[in-house]
Amino acid sequence: MSGYHYDKWKTTFGLGVNYINYGTITQTDPGGNILGELRPTDYVIQLSASRAYESNWYYGASLKFINSNYGIYHSNGIAMDFGISYYDTVHLIQASFAAKNMGTQIKAYENTAHDDLPFDLEIGISKKLLKAPLQFSITAHHLQKFDIRYDDTAFNEVPGQDNKSYTFDKLFRHFVFATQLTIEHRVELTLGYNYLRRKELNIGNAGNGLNGFSYSVGILIKKLQIRYGSAFFQSSRPYHQFGLNLKFDDYFQPGK
Repeated sequence: MSGYHYDKWKTTFGLGVNYINYGTITQTDPGGNILGELRPTDYVIQLSASRAYESNWYYGASLKFINSNYGIYHSNGIAMDFGISYYDTVHLIQASFAAKNMGTQIKAYENTAHDDLPFDLEIGISKKLLKAPLQFSITAHHLQKFDIRYDDTAFNEVPGQDNKSYTFDKLFRHFVFATQLTIEHRVELTLGYNYLRRKELNIGNAGNGLNGFSYSVGILIKKLQIRYGSAFFQSSRPYHQFGLNLKFDDYFQPGK
């Protein structure tokens, strides 16, 4: 992902590509007979633009082209994200709203009907303490639908199979909680908890470890930001991510 601020329009533009290669997978028929190999891939090309309004408001949008290739099955679509954010610099409170994946599937997978994109309405709020290096945040997602429990009759958690209403469970599946500790403006430590992810990944009474939890470490140097994050999707196999943020102006402009 790269960005460029165009002063004449007071707009920041961004261009990014997300590419996922799932490696080589053995292809079989329903009877288990090996037919060969396939190399499934997904990628998204994204063009973004954002602006500031007065001193506290920020808004922007992203246009995305999405493509999937799974052996003989191919699909693509187009989508748009829109977001708006308000930042109170006095009380250190930030609130944001986002509408994600507004669009349509252009080409459906072979012999299937067109699918809906995973549309999502989100609201988030964060508060940084005035006299401590701590920040707390809450994000509410999928606000367009209250009951987002996964209904799978092959497992023991099936909505409606008993007399319970599951009201609180349905409510908290919309929330993600996080806290961040900043050390000397150079190190950021973040811890997150996704209730929906934990409930959907847990398996009965088995040991489910830290499913739904995530953490990250950020090192902020003058001309470089190094970030590492990890999220748990299985009890003993976390998913790792590494990131580098560079501001090219700091490297190529004279005197910097």
